[in-house]
Amino acid sequence: MKRVASDMTATDLVAWFQRHDHTYESASAALGVSRAMFAYYLAGDRPIPQTVALLCAAIDRLAKRRR
Repeated sequence: MKRVASDMTATDLVAWFQRHDHTYESASAALGVSRAMFAYYLAGDRPIPQTVALLCAAIDRLAKRRR
């Protein structure tokens, strides 16, 4: 299956990471990627897949509903 890159940038992912007060371990676990791959995404070394961007959006919505 081909991975589709999202419009999410490394800056967007850093903001998500900080907004939810994640560690590299907790963020990578929440998104279902390895810690190393998460670090690549944060550094802008790899395009962020659509699935990761959608998971970030879903986690944002869940957090909003819990407030």
